[in-house]
Amino acid sequence: MNEILAPQMEENPKVFWRYIKSLKRDNVGIPTLRSNGELISDSGHKAEVLNNYLQSVFTQEDSTSLPDLGNSPFPEFPIFNQSLTTSTLPKDWQTAFVNPLFKKGKRTDPGL
Repeated sequence: MNEILAPQMEENPKVFWRYIKSLKRDNVGIPTLRSNGELISDSGHKAEVLNNYLQSVFTQEDSTSLPDLGNSPFPEFPIFNQSLTTSTLPKDWQTAFVNPLFKKGKRTDPGL
């Protein structure tokens, strides 16, 4: 393998990293999760487990003490402020791709 990659790496170091990336086997998205001792592999159930975890770690803040910034340089601020006041989100804001990033611990534990 060295005989094949070495000449190409001198000209283009990205060849080496492309080769390393091709060896990775963990490109399946969100791995199997463990919830209440049960392994979850279904995408819908994994989303539910992650949603439940995220709801448990976020708090409901009192939005009545937020300052009114009036003419904000940010055009979306009035929408954001109204969302906080009414506890609702615009439909476009409700659909998003959320990518959890693995940092440490067991890959099967959603919140560690």
